[in-house]
Amino acid sequence: MKKTFLLLLFILSFAFVGLIPVMAEGASQSEATTTVSLTAYFDNENIIEQGSVVSTFGTNDGYTISKTDFEDYSFVWWVVNGVLYDSVELTGEFMVTSDMHIVAVFKPLNTFAVVFVDTN
Repeated sequence: MKKTFLLLLFILSFAFVGLIPVMAEGASQSEATTTVSLTAYFDNENIIEQGSVVSTFGTNDGYTISKTDFEDYSFVWWVVNGVLYDSVELTGEFMVTSDMHIVAVFKPLNTFAVVFVDTN
């Protein structure tokens, strides 16, 4: 029983010591600012750079896409740093964790949107 207790104490002490640098890193990043660039993709001829925004690390930010000239398009999904998010609404928010490139993808009404992904 003593050996089990000492082993458990040993494991917990290393786990606790291992968390200290992670907590310190998170504290220093909370003050950091990041750059978020926003793009609206309607089709091959209509890719509109919406600009860049400076944001604070760890905040939940929502981004607005102006599509006034593209009323015949509907929102499909977001692509954030190359990762597709189809479950986030157009009015959704993203947790800012680093510099980000966010693309809002739209499709013409009554058509399908397709994405090809390399799985290797």
